[in-house]
Amino acid sequence: MWIEERLRFVASCFASSVAGFAVMSNHVHVIVKMDRAAAMEWGAMEVARRWLSLYSRKYVSDGTPMLSSGDELKQVAINKTHVPRWRLRLSDLGWHDEAR
Repeated sequence: MWIEERLRFVASCFASSVAGFAVMSNHVHVIVKMDRAAAMEWGAMEVARRWLSLYSRKYVSDGTPMLSSGDELKQVAINKTHVPRWRLRLSDLGWHDEAR
């Protein structure tokens, strides 16, 4: 089932685990546990990898996201503004664009 595959993928990118889910006719219920402490232990490269796995910057012609190369990840990981913000967002399902 594609929904289960997507939930597994998204949970692997966020600092989260999915305890359960139920697919209804027009929506999905998901029980998620967030783990901020785990995200705070990630290095900048790990944060960049997880973020760019979710929000790719490049796509194949059919719309499939392309994974970033190691060099691209290194370039993104040195950004002292984006990486801390992404780390917080990857550990909080309720994130928003206000400064914290």
